Amino acid sequence: MSVKHCGLQIQPNDYDIVEQNMMQTIGEVLGDAVTPDVASGWSESLEFLSGVLINKEKEMYKQALQRRGGWEGWKPFNVHKSLVAKDIMMLTLTPEDRKVVPIDFTSGQFLTLRAMNNEV
Repeated sequence: MSVKHCGLQIQPNDYDIVEQNMMQTIGEVLGDAVTPDVASGWSESLEFLSGVLINKEKEMYKQALQRRGGWEGWKPFNVHKSLVAKDIMMLTLTPEDRKVVPIDFTSGQFLTLRAMNNEV
């Protein structure tokens, strides 16, 4: 879960929104079973889980920044498309800042793309 959160640039302040929505959903699903004690228990559990994820993601963001070619946050790239076979398209990404440095990746890591216009 933390890998996906980092790929989407989820930040600690985003967890307040998640906790609020989760508590609303719990209320809708459990209805009258949500007594003040039950709500308190759920709230404490969600806050604990948020803390675990925030700490894990903080470390992952730090590692991403420290690796060769790493950066923090979203980074704009220019995308060049090449048709390499009938059903295969190759995308070449070049940083807009033109700082072309080989990027170290971790096994199982994926790249999250956010399209900023319709040209992709």
